[in-house]
Amino acid sequence: MTQYVDEVETYLAGVPVKYQAPLRRVMDILVAELGIEPRISYGIVAFTISGKYGIYVSGWKDHMSFHGGHFLEPLAEKHPDWFKRKGATIWFQDQPELPVEVIRSVIAARFESMPDELRPAAT
Repeated sequence: MTQYVDEVETYLAGVPVKYQAPLRRVMDILVAELGIEPRISYGIVAFTISGKYGIYVSGWKDHMSFHGGHFLEPLAEKHPDWFKRKGATIWFQDQPELPVEVIRSVIAARFESMPDELRPAAT
């Protein structure tokens, strides 16, 4: 099990038990794909890219969410089996397990929403 900085571990401990392991799995994939360690921002887990762009993930009583802006909205249409759109947030559940390719689509959408000069070189 990956250990994160104390503030992130405290956040994860406060997530409903049924979402702690699935949220940690999503975070582990984001760390592996982005090469960025999570921190807490706006009270939820944040992966900050190029200073001001980010992918945020959270766990709630009855769902988990990706946050970060309107770049997420099309993903609910593209992946209706996985996501439910709530404004500029997309909700997801843990069953079945969110495929790595779907998590990568969140990353790709974030990168595509960024100005060219701020996109990481790997995109």
